Amino acid sequence: MNCDHVKKKLAACAAGLLRGRQARRAAAHIEQCPTCRREVERLRQAGELASALELEEPRRDLWPAVYAQIVSRRVPQLAWQTAARAVAGLAVTLALIMAGTWAARPPAPAPPAPVVEVDEAASAYLGQHALAAWRAPLADPAALGVTLAAAPAPERGRDQ
Repeated sequence: MNCDHVKKKLAACAAGLLRGRQARRAAAHIEQCPTCRREVERLRQAGELASALELEEPRRDLWPAVYAQIVSRRVPQLAWQTAARAVAGLAVTLALIMAGTWAARPPAPAPPAPVVEVDEAASAYLGQHALAAWRAPLADPAALGVTLAAAPAPERGRDQ
C-alpha cells in the first residue's frame, strides 16, 4: 500500500476498525512510513483525549436560541424578488396550460381529395383505352384508376 491508499484509512486504523488483509497491509505500511506513523499516533492521542471528555446532555431549551440566531442572520427578501417569483410561477403555469391545450386539440382534418377535371377528348381517349385494356385489367392499373375516378358517380337509391 502507498501513502495515498493508507491516508484514507488512517482514522479507521488508529481506532482499530480495520480487519484482515486491510489491517495487515496498513500496519506494514505504517511500520515503514514515518509520516503515516506520526499521523496514526496523533489520531490515537486525539481519540484518547476525546474519550476522556465527559459527555454533556444538551439542554431541552437549546432549539429556541439556535432558531433565533438563524432567523436573525436571514437576508430580508426584497419586494421585487417576491414579485419575480410570482411572475415566474405564473409563466410556468401558463406554459403548462398552453402545452396541455395544444396536446389535447383534435387532429387536423385530412385534406380533400383532388378534383380531376377531364375534357371531352381526354374522356374519349380514356374510354377507348379502358376498352382496350379490359381484357387485362391489371396490365395498366393507373389508367383504370383514372377512368374510375373520372366516371360519374352512380346515383344512390335507384337500384337499392
